[in-house]
Amino acid sequence: MSGVAAPAIEDHLIEVLLPSLWPDVQISRGHPGRWVKPDVAWLGPTVCTSAGQVCMGPLRLQDEPYEITVLISCTRAGDHTAQADADAAAWALLSALRDNLRAATTPNLGGTCVRAKLASYSLERSDDAELLEKHGRNATITAVLEVLART
Repeated sequence: MSGVAAPAIEDHLIEVLLPSLWPDVQISRGHPGRWVKPDVAWLGPTVCTSAGQVCMGPLRLQDEPYEITVLISCTRAGDHTAQADADAAAWALLSALRDNLRAATTPNLGGTCVRAKLASYSLERSDDAELLEKHGRNATITAVLEVLART
């Protein structure tokens, strides 16, 4: 493979891996804007954490380390008692992704990666009173995948 690996990794995440793990989730590249499903996932920033390696000659391989952010948002109708359901749904989606990366014998994400793992994650709950009243309770997990690609 030549060139930057990020587009192939993102394509595989959006078109293959995430839809296979989460068939009922609306998945998009970038924020979906106004969503229609209660469960939504999208790609956030993709950062190459070390692009400074110099490689000479066309046969030399170059490793490209990336941090790819995947956001998972689950909304459940209801008052404060629905927050536990929103949290549980978000954690379940994250667990499916983590378990897939952990169990995959070749987590190559479209033929580009040497390894991929869930590096960090955090859950946030909405505190916007107007949104809570209109849509119910929301839990959003920001997950960072650490990926090593070879170009």
